[in-house]
Amino acid sequence: MEKIVNEQGDIYKYIFSTDDVIMEAVFVNQKSISISCSVMSGCPMGCRMCGAGKNFLRNLTADEIVQQVDEILKDQDLLLTINKMKSFQISFSNMGEPLLNWDAVETAIRRLHTKYPTAQLIISTIGPNIEKPYEKLLKLSKDIPQVNLQFTLHKASDIERDWSIPNKKVLYLSQIRDIGILWNRVTLRLVQLNYTVDANNSNSADLSMLRNLFSPVVFSFAFHFIYPTDRIKEPAFTDEEQMQQIRESFDFTYHISFVNDLCEQQSTIGAVPGQAWETQEWMKQHLEKE
Repeated sequence: MEKIVNEQGDIYKYIFSTDDVIMEAVFVNQKSISISCSVMSGCPMGCRMCGAGKNFLRNLTADEIVQQVDEILKDQDLLLTINKMKSFQISFSNMGEPLLNWDAVETAIRRLHTKYPTAQLIISTIGPNIEKPYEKLLKLSKDIPQVNLQFTLHKASDIERDWSIPNKKVLYLSQIRDIGILWNRVTLRLVQLNYTVDANNSNSADLSMLRNLFSPVVFSFAFHFIYPTDRIKEPAFTDEEQMQQIRESFDFTYHISFVNDLCEQQSTIGAVPGQAWETQEWMKQHLEKE
């Protein structure tokens, strides 16, 4: 296990690797404690803005998913105290699409809930166009109230979303809306929509489409700039005026958050979900050997 820490000492990136697999996970200890773990080694979705999607090795097992959380808590000397803390979350968002590895992810979530019953368990998906995992996700969310659901949109139109995720078919935005409405009706919890802001996806027409599709009764939004997948220090795109336009486009009925500050801190060590610097290097070496 290798770890990399930011200058402030409150964000750690952990790299777990053997001869045949690599996993990355991120630990953040700021206002609350969070762990973002991988569910795959690489990813088959091929999202154009994601370094993890450049190669796909294999799905991770439930043991490997749980191992990331256990090893990080052990390294941070938190195993004995984490269940006493008020705010602790585990997200399945660092690398890989959880709904394409559903059986292992569900098994891992049930085991993690038993071990860490106070943890919020966050499933973050791009929304692959497959049927059964959504039914199983709904049942899991009914069984475990700590399970939360996030969709990453990237784009405000189906055509642009299809272009940005070339390797696998994804749900139409209207299908994400319908699944979110059903999930909210059953769980009484909001569905979070993650939106990475670039130079071409947040004009007034884009924002209008988002508002028209996604009701504030069911959905919340989290916005941040898109970050590069290679080792450079600055974001590929920053436009504070554009962020201000987003703020002004959603009225008080919407639950809106902006996570640029955290993402900027994470990006200094390649710890924004999808950056996967070490995984990209490991994959390159691995593929060259083959």
